[in-house]
Amino acid sequence: MYSRLLVPLDGSATARLALDHAAHLASISGATIVLLNIIEEMKHSNGFERPMVYIQEVRPQFLTAGQALLDKAAAELRDKGVPVETVLLESKGDRVSE
Repeated sequence: MYSRLLVPLDGSATARLALDHAAHLASISGATIVLLNIIEEMKHSNGFERPMVYIQEVRPQFLTAGQALLDKAAAELRDKGVPVETVLLESKGDRVSE
């Protein structure tokens, strides 16, 4: 039936419902769930911070938060016996849909 299910996560309640549904599908089909979080860097910048502040302080924080979101969801799936992979991407100014 399914071999891999892509589940984008953004921390919303809707994404949580999608994750729960994907977990059910994966458990009955033996599929691997691929969790995806895409960071939109521009949402984390006000445009006034110095480049070094952004690179050394702001960017590490949003990357850590994104990875934590993925890690938490992955741990829950692994506890249920569902195979899982995580992918953290940065949009690099592109639309997330692209």
